[in-house]
Amino acid sequence: MMQERRGFTLIEVLMASMIFALAMSGMAPLILMGLKAGRQAHDLNKSSEVMNLVADRVTTGRANDLVYPGPADQPPNVMATPVGGPVCYWLASLDPRVPPAPDGCIEVGNNALISREDVSDRYMVAWTIQRETVLAGDSNLDRVEVQVGWRSSDRRVHSIETTFRVQR
Repeated sequence: MMQERRGFTLIEVLMASMIFALAMSGMAPLILMGLKAGRQAHDLNKSSEVMNLVADRVTTGRANDLVYPGPADQPPNVMATPVGGPVCYWLASLDPRVPPAPDGCIEVGNNALISREDVSDRYMVAWTIQRETVLAGDSNLDRVEVQVGWRSSDRRVHSIETTFRVQR
């Protein structure tokens, strides 16, 4: 009398393994796309937080007559409004992934307005301050533009920016 064997044959195991491998190879791009989308969302969220942080600190600092000097008091105030034309400041970073600063920006290190403790080295942070010229000539408003940039894993440069007005 033959005893009935339980279990799987080697052929059945090989076929199941091949089907599983094919299914996983089809899902791998979807998983990678999901990871990439998650990283992009994270970068966009962090850069938006940094942009809002700078905007809030400029607005609050101006409202309370605060002075935010640069490192070693150079420049004496990173929120000061120049008399003629715009002035752009850029938070320096040693990370090689950081996108280049906008043309004409003055490189400043950690300062009272924003420092690398507030934002990761991966992000480029620049802000431009100038007297408002669009409104009436005797306006006591300044225009502030904040730009935050970063490089994605595929080395493409992304950035977001905002413009707001603040009283002098």
